[in-house]
Amino acid sequence: MSTNENRLKKAFYSSITSAAYQVVVIVCGFITSRLLVETYGSTWNGVIAAITKFLSLFVIVEVGVNGATRVALYKSFANNDDRQTSAIINANDRYYRKISLFLIIYVLVLACGVPLIINANISYWSVFFMVLIIGTSKFAENCWGINSRILLAASQSNYLTNIIQTIATITNAILLFVIIKSGGDIFAAKFGSSTILVLIPIVLFILSHRMFRIDKRVAPDNTALKDRWNVLANSLSNIVHENVDVFFITVFCSAKELSVYSMYYIVADGLTKVFQVITNGLEAGFGNMWARRQYDTLNKNLRQYEYIIYALSVLLFGCMIVLVVPFMSVYMRDVTDVNYIRTSLGVCIAIAQILMSLRTPYVLLVQAAGHYKQVKVAGYVEAGINVILTAILVIKLGIVGAIIGTIVANAFRTIMYGRYVSKYMLSRRFSEIVKRFVWLVAAVSVSVGLSYGVLTRITVTNWASWILAAVITFAIHTMVVLLLSVIFYRNDLKNCTMLFKRLLKG
Repeated sequence: MSTNENRLKKAFYSSITSAAYQVVVIVCGFITSRLLVETYGSTWNGVIAAITKFLSLFVIVEVGVNGATRVALYKSFANNDDRQTSAIINANDRYYRKISLFLIIYVLVLACGVPLIINANISYWSVFFMVLIIGTSKFAENCWGINSRILLAASQSNYLTNIIQTIATITNAILLFVIIKSGGDIFAAKFGSSTILVLIPIVLFILSHRMFRIDKRVAPDNTALKDRWNVLANSLSNIVHENVDVFFITVFCSAKELSVYSMYYIVADGLTKVFQVITNGLEAGFGNMWARRQYDTLNKNLRQYEYIIYALSVLLFGCMIVLVVPFMSVYMRDVTDVNYIRTSLGVCIAIAQILMSLRTPYVLLVQAAGHYKQVKVAGYVEAGINVILTAILVIKLGIVGAIIGTIVANAFRTIMYGRYVSKYMLSRRFSEIVKRFVWLVAAVSVSVGLSYGVLTRITVTNWASWILAAVITFAIHTMVVLLLSVIFYRNDLKNCTMLFKRLLKG
């Protein structure tokens, strides 16, 4: 088997297992989230969403190291250099041992501070202990899971991580269901979840250290860590994108409003996970091609992947614009402590996710090549735009204002990434990306317009009627995408179809 075929095969395995994992996450997420809101109320759901997001902010001290380490490992794996791999991982181990103490302090600070800023009718100590319970799994991930994930990702063995996480997610959902139906309180429910989440990094640690011979006697190589600040700048916009809305909604709105926001984002995240099915394993493949200077192969593969992303954006988020409010009307039926029917919120989130998704091909290429320093300014600017606009608009427009700030920031960063990749990495015209974007806008507009026209005859009152509406909407979007692809991107459609057939046969 050729090197390129082996890369494609590993990427395909990762994509298949990622698909299974994402489906499980989506299904279990919808079931458990509805159970939590129904049993413990929207206020607790909002509080848990805030705590989870605040804990995830600790990634700001991790992401620079993780990205730089991953890029360094692409080279050591491509050269089959076990000694260099050990040196890189040993440096990472030493770094994470140092920041473990800071993580403990951070969790304690959150436990003391979150109860003071969150607008919820819940006692101080209840929120305090909830932070400690949820923070336990974060500490376990920091101690045992991060290096294991990096090793498996850089070697294109993500499928093993996906399998383990799939099993854990199903187990977690079953345990949560049993605790809730047995009359357990919110603390018992979240403690059970945290217990399962603690086991994941431990299993990954055992597995990865059996697969790779990490020699602890090799001196740590801190070369990769020196690039961590450039990597952090590149990833800062993603960190801000995922957390700034929740921060300002927590401060300026109620916990119930945060619950509404989080429930809509469950839908958006579920659709975004479909993109992760495609991207899972591709960065490592791009990194391998870049390290071997296979630029023609890289350009061809990127073009195919680019077409897939734009087409999927139309299919998934165009459908979300049409279907998310009818979905909420059924999904959150009988939940009356806050209004979950927010059309403008659903549309704005869909637009924000489209713009976030469109930059994925360019982000992956920049990350795979290690060009973090070259694009770090754009990362800082986007983060600044997002924070400033969100802070201003959330006060005036509530949670919709927070999303509008994200939309503007996403648009800026997508343009910056597209221009950089086109001009400095692939030597192609930026107008190609502009044409694809115009194609996407036309496809979404036509698809959404036709769908609304047809669905005026259907009243969604239960799951059966919603599924009917979803099938019709998806069919309309699919036909529009295929028609416009045949007219404007016939070769891309043909090449992607052939690639998929080859992977299935191989």
